[in-house]
Amino acid sequence: MKMTSTDRSGLDRNPFDDPLELEPDFLAASVEIQPSDHGSSSFPKQENPPQWRVFTPAEAAALLDEAETEADFGKGAFRADWIRRMAEDPRDGQRDLLRPHQAQIDAVDALSSSAPHFQQFFDIVRPALGAALRTGRPFSLQPILLVGEPGVGKTHVAREFARAIGLPFQSYSMPNQLGAGLLTGRDMSWKTPAIGIVAKTLIAGGVASPVFLLDEIDKTPGRGSEYGDPLGPLHDLLEPSSAQRVEDDCLKLHFDARHVIWMATANDLGSLPPSLLDRFLILEVQRPSQSQMQIVLEHLYREVILDWGDWFEPSLSPEAREGLRAAHPRKARRILAQALIIAAHHNRHKLDRVDIAQAAEIFEQSPASSRMGFV
Repeated sequence: MKMTSTDRSGLDRNPFDDPLELEPDFLAASVEIQPSDHGSSSFPKQENPPQWRVFTPAEAAALLDEAETEADFGKGAFRADWIRRMAEDPRDGQRDLLRPHQAQIDAVDALSSSAPHFQQFFDIVRPALGAALRTGRPFSLQPILLVGEPGVGKTHVAREFARAIGLPFQSYSMPNQLGAGLLTGRDMSWKTPAIGIVAKTLIAGGVASPVFLLDEIDKTPGRGSEYGDPLGPLHDLLEPSSAQRVEDDCLKLHFDARHVIWMATANDLGSLPPSLLDRFLILEVQRPSQSQMQIVLEHLYREVILDWGDWFEPSLSPEAREGLRAAHPRKARRILAQALIIAAHHNRHKLDRVDIAQAAEIFEQSPASSRMGFV
């Protein structure tokens, strides 16, 4: 395996909906927001969590009169709203950092057991969590790029990792980004000016270390077009020395984004510039071996039967498991979900090889079957 270090937006709406306020042709982002209290109710609440100032309200206040004057003339009302929000921030620009509890580390261990082909990834994140737990320092993680064939579970594991440690998670489909603006915004000279996701998340969220996933980063289009390079700002955002003072091109204000956790997925590295690859820790993810796949299938089965109450047996039958032996994790999950429907229709509580075969045939006939995701 290779491992290398390397238009107004009212504030009464969810600030994470349509994060760039772009027309549909410009953005198709998949956004999932987790609570900003560092996790589910099963995790102990942090008492006096460490704080980090991610922006300076006084700098926003200095721009507020100018922004509101422009808004009065019908230009950039959404910009004035967000600058005002910064200037009046009740936390003085400070946001929480994560000091993990043992319960969160246990949740990551449970996730690790369900994805044995991701052990290289967990060999990185578990020591980072353990070190933070033992020293009392906030959790941090260097940018990680997961590389592997489609369907092995890269997006799923990234999302579930963020869920396990209780940090806000947002994923963005990079093949749908047609120009600059996603990360650090577009200034008011553009036809569609926009605030970047870094600024919006740090202003509206409760933590200084949200998790951003740039999905299929190798398929980002238009990097040499007149609309700008969507990946260009990463050169600054992934370097702590420059991330501590990143400017949002729309707000014209600076943010300290050095604690943001960056993850990305790719099928191939050939289209990505060396200068960007050098800023990621690159981890190759292989398709599960036959023995690993047995573990993956059992965890997938337990996951998909949750919505069925106690209708189905708690373990996957050997004959059903054998029928899924050749599928990758993403496809196996879809087949299992369909097979449960077929079995329940026939008033049965156990999956057999016929259920799996019938479900698999449905997806084999689908033109999109080769693109189905492990989600």
